[in-house]
Amino acid sequence: MKKLFHSGHTQSDTDSAAFRVGDSVRVKEGECYPDVPDIDISGWQGWITDIDPMNDAPPVVGLAWDSIALRSLPAWLIEESVEKGLDWSEIYLETTAILAPTTTPQAKPPRKPVARAMGNKGQNHSLTAPSKIPRTK
Repeated sequence: MKKLFHSGHTQSDTDSAAFRVGDSVRVKEGECYPDVPDIDISGWQGWITDIDPMNDAPPVVGLAWDSIALRSLPAWLIEESVEKGLDWSEIYLETTAILAPTTTPQAKPPRKPVARAMGNKGQNHSLTAPSKIPRTK
């Protein structure tokens, strides 16, 4: 699947070396979903699945949302992403938009049908969430 969105930050105060694949992270206060500023993603949590090897300033990392964040995604965003062939269960953000979490992310994204993971929001989708979520310690 295609990668979903990149953040538009211009700050460069965070280095990708501070993060590793598998790290739990949360989104900083005041951050919105890239390209959809009406969706506040402050405090959403997940795991780093990818660190973009490009020399972006600031660096960009891929995140897989935890189950609470997945349930917070609007159904219309999931449907639009599916129609465009985008992976809605992950997001790419600049490292300036994330922090180490204050709590452990809740339940890794499921490997079961999305309808069960998303409650009523995913009932029209027969997709499954990705299975490449790293284990946390």
